[in-house]
This record gives sequence, structure tokens and C-alpha cells, in this order.
Amino acid sequence: MSIIQSVITANLENIKPYLPEGGKNRDSFAFLIFAIASVIDVTINEAILCSTEGSGDGGIDAIYIDETEDNIIIHIFQTKYRTNLDKGIGKNEIDLTIAKVQEIFHGNIVGNQSPVIASRIEEIRDIIKEKAALNMPQVHIHFAVNTFKPDEAEKERVRQLEEKGNYFVSFYDGNDLLQAIDKSKIKDCKVNVTTYKDILY
Repeated sequence: MSIIQSVITANLENIKPYLPEGGKNRDSFAFLIFAIASVIDVTINEAILCSTEGSGDGGIDAIYIDETEDNIIIHIFQTKYRTNLDKGIGKNEIDLTIAKVQEIFHGNIVGNQSPVIASRIEEIRDIIKEKAALNMPQVHIHFAVNTFKPDEAEKERVRQLEEKGNYFVSFYDGNDLLQAIDKSKIKDCKVNVTTYKDILY
């Protein structure tokens, strides 16, 4: 196992005690929470609350709505935790998520969905109805995997979606997520220093 995978595993073990009972022993769920907290810099509890992962999620594992007076950003996550390190996120998995996103934001009837994802879709559509006249939301779609990112050839549907505007798609591998954690810890600060000369005079 590489150093990156070892560090990710250590992070997942640190997260697991804080997960709800159904997710404590699932590396895939711990990785989802780890990815959300790394990418958008939220707490573990906030990441758990935005999870939609499970049967009927349609390729969407989490939805986080960042709403301010001036802007609305909707973050959508699809994550894969691979024990087979030769496998990443495949084209079919990417296309499934993109298709679900298009259903949500084009106002189509979304079939075969879980109650959790149905509730979040309704919340998104209510926000769009209320504020779309002022500002259309940005939609950020995050694909994260602990192994490696997909080839450019597998991203054709992503490119087609981004051409429609207000859609932004990002891919993260294990190294990207660890770097995102490091960046989130960097804070600007001011330090006032009193020197010996200041004291003397």
C-alpha cells in the first residue's frame, strides 16, 4: 500500500467513531465524509447531514447547499472508495451522476429515487423558484476516488454539461484530497511584535 493510501486509511479510522451506527464500519461512507470535509471545508457533522448515499441515490452521494444573500452554490458529490487500487471512477458512473444532475435542474420527473434524495431535490427546486430571478445557482459537481482520476476520454458528458454554463465539474484522487486538507489548515493571521527597542524607548 502506498503512503497516500495509508494516510487516507488513517483519516478514515479517525472519522469512523463520529459516524452514525449504520456507517461506522463502512470505509465507503467514511471516505464520502472525508471527501466532503476536505473539498468544501465543513465539519464532519455537516458532511454527514448532507449525505444522500444509499439505494436510490441515482449516483449522487451528497448534496450541500451553500446559500448567502448574494450567491447560491450547490455542491454535488459522487465518491468511490476502491480496495482494488487499479480501479478508478468509470465513464458509466460519471454519466449516471451527470444524467441525474440534468434531471434535477431541468425540472424533469426524477424516478426511482430514495426519500432522502427526493427531499433534497425538492429543496433545490424551491430555492431556484425563489431566487432564480435574482441569481441562478452555481452547480459544483465533485467526483472523488482514493485511487486515480479518469482519462479525458471518459469526461465527454462532463464537457457537454459545462458548456451549458453555471456547471463546474472537478475530479479528485487521494493526493488531491490530502492536499485540500492541508490548504484548509492555512489561515491568514496578523502578529503584533514588541521589540526590545520598543520597550527601551
